[in-house]
Amino acid sequence: MEIITRQQAIKEGLNKYFTGKPCKSGHISIRYVDNYSCKECRKERGRKWKIDNRERHNRYYREYNKKIGYKHCLHMKDPEENRLKSQKWRNENSEKAKKTGREGQARYYKTNPGKLRHLCYQTAKRLKKGDVNNKLNSLSYSPEEFCYHLIAPFPHLSTLEQAYGNGYSIDHIVPLSYICNNIEDIELAFLIAMDLDNLQLLPIKENMSKNNKINTQQTQQTIKYLWDKYIKI
Repeated sequence: MEIITRQQAIKEGLNKYFTGKPCKSGHISIRYVDNYSCKECRKERGRKWKIDNRERHNRYYREYNKKIGYKHCLHMKDPEENRLKSQKWRNENSEKAKKTGREGQARYYKTNPGKLRHLCYQTAKRLKKGDVNNKLNSLSYSPEEFCYHLIAPFPHLSTLEQAYGNGYSIDHIVPLSYICNNIEDIELAFLIAMDLDNLQLLPIKENMSKNNKINTQQTQQTIKYLWDKYIKI
């Protein structure tokens, strides 16, 4: 992304600018001219507000959609009815649903975030099974070391299968989205994402609530460590 200062953006009549420097939360993202705020910070604040004010948010959109008469906003009025209608459509149009799903997946996997997520998912599956291929050879650890690293903090767990069965999932301390936004080379992004120091087990609910946040002390320390390890030579 091209570097442009706030002063340049104002002269050119733009409402956004990009310095290439991290904000106070560590995001390297577009900023807004009007109040200097970071785009990713705005997104995080918006997500947090929606979680903290779920009923207010849903009530507003129900009233708004009712006012303007949007029929396609059924999911806001009756989620269960919407789920049943969607399921019925998929059952009646199974081939079209599968084709649409495959096309969407193919488009996603052509992007760097999609490639990286797919690579990490497939690699974790192979490591769990003990399989080794060319991609795994680029990592600096064995399948046994991978499994031991993840379950070692949990004395009550003996295998990854047991961890999955007890509601745990593999978490990337530095989110894949952050790695992709800052590392263009997909091979280097893969090595950083799958570094043992970037992997941990978390309960699924905690992993989902963590989302793509990077403003925790653990995440900031891991970013510094991994960037020093792989980028600063």
